[in-house]
Amino acid sequence: MGLPDFRIVDLIDIVLFAFLVYYIYRLVKGTAAINIFIGIIIFLVIYQITVTLEMKLLGLTLGAFVGAGFIALVVVFQ
Repeated sequence: MGLPDFRIVDLIDIVLFAFLVYYIYRLVKGTAAINIFIGIIIFLVIYQITVTLEMKLLGLTLGAFVGAGFIALVVVFQ
């Protein structure tokens, strides 16, 4: 059991993800949108936990909200 292979593509992926999260944080910092952003992050973490633990009913319900939530997010921030 060794370490997994680490490629340069993985490093680029991590750096781009960190940049994206930092940019979004800077965008909403100091506005009312930060509360919405934190709520969305908490909701997505709970959804990921339900998927990982294979909670089918709750995962299906939260998945439907996630799908519709992105459309609502665009409307709210517009």
